[in-house]
Amino acid sequence: MSAAACRAMEEAARALTDAVPALVGDEAMAERERLRREDELKATAQRQLDLGGKPWA
Repeated sequence: MSAAACRAMEEAARALTDAVPALVGDEAMAERERLRREDELKATAQRQLDLGGKPWA
């Protein structure tokens, strides 16, 4: 199995269990919140119109 396939399976397993190994209590809740915010930012990110120029950053 390729490395990409292994990563995809690991991500799917994490999504199904909604858990991060070795984290419990407040640490687990903080990690879950961080992942939730990261997903929300990806879903609501505004796209930038490409004007054909050089990027600023």
